[in-house]
Amino acid sequence: MIWLTWRQHRVQALSAIGLLILAGVFLGLHGQSLHDEYRQHVAGCLATDDTSPACSMTVRSYFDKVARAERLITWVNVIPGLIGAVVGATLLAPEYENGTWRLAWTQGVTRTRWLVTKAALLVAATLVFTGAMAWLFTWYREPMDKVVVDGRFAAQAFDTEGLSFPVYTLFALSLGALVGLLIRRTVTAIVITVAVFLAVRLPAESYLRPHYQNPVTRTGSPLTPLTDKRHHWILSDGWLDATGRRLSHDEYRRIANAYPDRTGFAEYLQSHGLRWWETYHPATRFWHFQLTEAALYTSLSAILLAATTLRLRRRAL
Repeated sequence: MIWLTWRQHRVQALSAIGLLILAGVFLGLHGQSLHDEYRQHVAGCLATDDTSPACSMTVRSYFDKVARAERLITWVNVIPGLIGAVVGATLLAPEYENGTWRLAWTQGVTRTRWLVTKAALLVAATLVFTGAMAWLFTWYREPMDKVVVDGRFAAQAFDTEGLSFPVYTLFALSLGALVGLLIRRTVTAIVITVAVFLAVRLPAESYLRPHYQNPVTRTGSPLTPLTDKRHHWILSDGWLDATGRRLSHDEYRRIANAYPDRTGFAEYLQSHGLRWWETYHPATRFWHFQLTEAALYTSLSAILLAATTLRLRRRAL
């Protein structure tokens, strides 16, 4: 079964190895440049909140490089869905599409054992590959996460670091296996798998993730420093009037515009009884959120693989 699995999936395996090598070379070279510049020039300015023209120019230049790097690696977000769809959909669909199931499942190996063995090998290989990719991206993004808004909670960071990258791919693979069994057409199964994967992933990211823990809400005077948005995940913020009512953006602008001179602006807001508020998740919750999301997608993957096994056992050939 190991040799058979290799023969049937060697193209995907070699492609994955090639992709890992290319990503390692590119991210290694570019990432080392980002690390060196942050350590030598940016870290000191941020640590001391230095607002001198030299530091401001250095930090602004580094922000521009980080923004370009973010745009450059946006393609990473599609990798889990594509890998899972291609590997998962080609687990069962081609056997039906090409009629090879007649030989594969009538040579002393039951279809259940065939599926379990192949799925275990593919899941193991997928987790090794995506784990290596996640480690690579975690290292690459380390200095970037210290300067971008929301830090490691930013979608681009959270989805590629830690446990997220492997479990997303595992979910797509499990989904692809079930869709391939039901559709029995490889290309159609891949397309449907990607569509369903995105239909689950995107709403979960937007509507479930913020509620893995109750967010923290804090208030303070205009003279109090705000929460560092480079580390914590700010969900919402705004201003309160003297009675504690949240002001709309237009209401705040009317009050602010009545004092055009920005000298002593914070004291002016405080004299009108204004306080700021913000709801956020502290940076220390990153791994709790990672484990919660990993548990969610691992559970979904287990359910999908179990459904695939049961459906294969009971379905007439």
